[in-house]
Amino acid sequence: MASQFCITIRFVQPFPVYHGRNESGEPEWPPSPLRLFQALVNAASMRQRGNAIHPNAREAMLLLESMNPTIVAPEAHASTVGYRAYVPHNQGDLVTAAWDRGNNEASIASHRVEKDIRPMRLAIDSDEIPELHYIFSLAHEDSESDSFLKTMRPIVRSIVALGWGIDVVAADATLLSESEAKSMNGERWEPANSGARKFRVAHSGTFDALAARHEHFLHRIVDGKFTPVPPLRNFRTIRYRRQRDALSRPYGVFKL
Repeated sequence: MASQFCITIRFVQPFPVYHGRNESGEPEWPPSPLRLFQALVNAASMRQRGNAIHPNAREAMLLLESMNPTIVAPEAHASTVGYRAYVPHNQGDLVTAAWDRGNNEASIASHRVEKDIRPMRLAIDSDEIPELHYIFSLAHEDSESDSFLKTMRPIVRSIVALGWGIDVVAADATLLSESEAKSMNGERWEPANSGARKFRVAHSGTFDALAARHEHFLHRIVDGKFTPVPPLRNFRTIRYRRQRDALSRPYGVFKL
């Protein structure tokens, strides 16, 4: 009997907002499954304090990277008014490299760029704590599902942010029946062949690609020489559709 493994994200800011962007730099809502997977890998690594991720956790993560979850999310709308910040960009590592060479004149202030910020605002009542759910269908026996939950729950509970670092969250994991999963409140996003929205998702090799990218980050400065960290490219983009979205008509493109 299939169990529904549910990861619940609760946004704990007094005024719930979300700052994450998609690969095009546009506001993203709900957060993509890939973003959740990255947060899980980070949480699993942080729990090990520099040691390798436990084999059981690695096996569970490799299972999750092959699955496209259903997303149940509150509605959100782009802010009409934003603000501008001046933040260090990635070349700020050059400043620390200069300091290491004894150049105390180098300043991080010379490596700041403008950043216009317009977060997504979650449409909820003032007394609500917004909840976001990612539901994975496990084709496991009950005992295997319980073991999977026992492995993953401490990792899920170690997630502290989803989106930018200021998007602080509390997370938990549970097992649900199919009827419980279908009765959750919120907009329901399902993977679909045709849908209004494209989301990044993990797939085979994403976990190892994230681990390799972290190694590049740790060794980005060697002998005072800065090597940029390559972007993550091992993922897929698939369509998701809300239940209320109209089905698109099939069509063919040809040229006379």
